Amino acid sequence: MFKKLTAVFVFILLWAMETRAQCDVRIHVASNTICLGDTIPMEAKGGCGVAFFADFNDSTLQGLTSNGTQLIGSPCGKAPDSTYYLWMGTGGGQNLIYTQALNLLSGNFYITFDMKYGEDGAGGLCEGPATLSEAVHLQYSTNSGASWTDIQYWNPNGGHDPALINWSSYTVAVPAAAKTAATMFRWTQLSTLPANSANWGIDNIMIKKNVFTQYSWSTGHIGAVHPPVSPLNSTTYYVTATSGNTYAVDSVTITVLLRPTATFDINYPLCKNSWIDFTYTGNGDSTCIYNWTFDNATQQADTNKKDASALWSKTGQYFASLKVTKGSCTSFPSKKQFLVVPLISFYVSSVQGCEPLQVSYTGNVEPKNVNYLWDFKDGGSDTSANPVHIYQKAGNYGLTLIAVTDSGCADTVNFPVLTKVYPTPVPDFDFSPAVVPWSDPVAFFDDKSKYGSTFLWNFGDPLSGNNSSTAKNPDHTFSKKGLFDVWLKVTSEHGCVDSVMKTVRVADDEFKVPNVITPNGDGYNDFFTVSNLESLKYCRVEVFNRWGKLVYLNHNYKNDWMPAELADGYYYYSIKYESWFGEGEVRGFFYVVKK
Repeated sequence: MFKKLTAVFVFILLWAMETRAQCDVRIHVASNTICLGDTIPMEAKGGCGVAFFADFNDSTLQGLTSNGTQLIGSPCGKAPDSTYYLWMGTGGGQNLIYTQALNLLSGNFYITFDMKYGEDGAGGLCEGPATLSEAVHLQYSTNSGASWTDIQYWNPNGGHDPALINWSSYTVAVPAAAKTAATMFRWTQLSTLPANSANWGIDNIMIKKNVFTQYSWSTGHIGAVHPPVSPLNSTTYYVTATSGNTYAVDSVTITVLLRPTATFDINYPLCKNSWIDFTYTGNGDSTCIYNWTFDNATQQADTNKKDASALWSKTGQYFASLKVTKGSCTSFPSKKQFLVVPLISFYVSSVQGCEPLQVSYTGNVEPKNVNYLWDFKDGGSDTSANPVHIYQKAGNYGLTLIAVTDSGCADTVNFPVLTKVYPTPVPDFDFSPAVVPWSDPVAFFDDKSKYGSTFLWNFGDPLSGNNSSTAKNPDHTFSKKGLFDVWLKVTSEHGCVDSVMKTVRVADDEFKVPNVITPNGDGYNDFFTVSNLESLKYCRVEVFNRWGKLVYLNHNYKNDWMPAELADGYYYYSIKYESWFGEGEVRGFFYVVKK
């Protein structure tokens, strides 16, 4: 009875050991060392139902056997998971690796692995296969390697196939004939000729069956792929792969290195053409590598030391950056923007216009507390921040602005020509005749303006029906007698405007005196009346009877003489006058009838 129980116990123990051995899990990380503040992803490879697993991350073949033509590392670029891989072909001749005999009776197994060919023509260790005789074959053996059977091979297709010369993942089902208690697998190039030797790599070989596996991390995360972690201190992480009562555990320690900081101060004042000092304030020491960068600096010094200096020949906004490296750790970016002062800018209300031109200037200098000196290049200047200046004469004017900060930093901006002041037109015109006779009321206008480009006339005669003109030298027919204010508006080619007004007189140039006067007070022909008397500047009237005797004299006649004192009969008159057309004399006779 005791022997039977002992036998059962031993069987259960062996069963448990064999079952637990079917779980194999390994944590893959790109590096076991990170810098403080970095993140690193973790992935659990393997699991349960695993008959064989090799990832080469410990720089060993991990149960594989080779003919000695291999290298473990990263000789031809990184693997997808940034870990080590097995690179074949370093010794020439046939390149092969194979597993030990595996028991595959317990289920349907498949083979997964990552593989990459070197590229044909790459040379050296990275020279790859090009012809079918150089292809890699996956084979199995059920007789301890005495004979081998192909499962699959990968034709190089000339040696440049992107699917082959880059890392690719493959999954191959184990053939039914290979499901034995002692099956070996190998990856090999069949030719033993050195000329057919070529380089290729393999990684993450796993032979397993479909068994549900749960991955439990010490952080509490569940799943094969762990989110990136960023430990503050060196930390060990664990993962457990579990399937039923079987499990496997792996761990990885992430060592956290102190990252240097790259903080710094900028020493004031920040003037152009003066050395500006930058002082390191971080935690780096003399073993660190310092790398200063100064944006568009004219000169710089000590850029590989803790403290540096730089000089700028122009004011403006610049930046300085510092990178500090200690071992494999580099500081996070440190960058500061600053102004080399004074940074001069300003706003101007206008840069062109007509004389006199008023221009408003608004200073916009950084920093704000600066002293201003404006030179307007017409003899005028100002020291306020926002001056208003009037350009009295036409011309092209430059501008110089000098700004000085409280710390003595100075800069000057100069514009040879900034403001264009255009002449205002000088309107003028003549007209003829000097007095327009009502008998022919046409006036002719002759422009005498300076700097005129377009013209607009208003003749002050709205009843004429043609009261305006845009001609340079128009004429106008007036609709009535009287005084007319004629305006000329002149516009220059630059839009400058001025106007002038002159008065035109339209007057009678003919005079009439009645030849019969009836001074009886009935309101009809009672007075000696000179027509259009109002158009005369001077009027002297002399009246004679038929014997030549002077019977009436008035040196400033106003149409106010009723000749009631005269007897009926003929009388002669002489009217001497001065009209708007000149001096003259009119003679004639009239008859007096009192009845």
